[in-house]
Amino acid sequence: MIDQKSIAPYFKNVVFPVIWEDWFLNILCEGGKWKLLEYRENKELLGLWLYWQKKKLGLTYITMPPAVKYMGPLFKPALSQAQKEKAYDYMSLMLPSSSYYVQQFLPEIDSLKSVFSGDKTVQRTTFIWDLSPTMDELHQALDGNYRRAIRKYEESGGKLDDQNLKQKSTKAEIDAFIEMLVSSMGPLEEHGISEIQLTKLIKAAESRSKGKLIVCRNHVEIIGASFIVWDKKRAYYLFAGNHKDHRKLYPGVLTVWKTALFLKEHTTVKDLDLYGSSIESIAKVWKKIGAIKQDYLLVENHPNRLFRLMQWGKNKWLRK
Repeated sequence: MIDQKSIAPYFKNVVFPVIWEDWFLNILCEGGKWKLLEYRENKELLGLWLYWQKKKLGLTYITMPPAVKYMGPLFKPALSQAQKEKAYDYMSLMLPSSSYYVQQFLPEIDSLKSVFSGDKTVQRTTFIWDLSPTMDELHQALDGNYRRAIRKYEESGGKLDDQNLKQKSTKAEIDAFIEMLVSSMGPLEEHGISEIQLTKLIKAAESRSKGKLIVCRNHVEIIGASFIVWDKKRAYYLFAGNHKDHRKLYPGVLTVWKTALFLKEHTTVKDLDLYGSSIESIAKVWKKIGAIKQDYLLVENHPNRLFRLMQWGKNKWLRK
């Protein structure tokens, strides 16, 4: 567990991602163990490294849990580049020997590209939506078609401000959300998460007032939904889906706009990490709402040939 009370004196003004909290990781890290390394000099804590370790056919490997976009190192603020690289080198040596290693680092770790000796690095993209402006300013920054879709939805009686922190999602809402996800993504198990896990995650987040299933309706029927979690600084758009029969209503846009309204009203977050996408049509939507592209690193090492062959076979089977 990340003991924030003991870490706080060293990491002043650092808000740890909600996706690093124990209740979140315990639900998603089934079949393995998540662990936290510490780097200290003269008892002073200078760095942390979060990772998830699993086993397959007796082979140990480090990988990313579902719905956890970022793991890896985090450094005490104000460390110099040389100190960060020293801490990185030390903690990377402390990681257990693995047949396979892959992690995605927080965007601010991008400055350490030079230290990934022997690792394969891939630049990936997420989108960050700055929520610090007023809702009127955010609305004006939207694409014109999106503003019209929101206006028509509200004129037809649609509600964009009908959820609050105290409300808990019903079984019917969660089931409808999962059905929309499966319709667009395929079986959730192919993405490493089960329907049971996702249901547990929604209930656990809502019970702690650290997450919410945002539901968008066309009168009674659910046409879009998103599941978000947040800490004091940032919210994460973990999953979202919409009803294919209502595409003309822009359900994806309505849902993300309702998400922003909810976060502005009920939380202190400054921005929303839209969790990126390799699908260009989704990336275009994020650009049109005013979100800014931000890069982060995937770091991978595949030293074991048997494990590499196993992964190749698995990926080939999933593509069938």
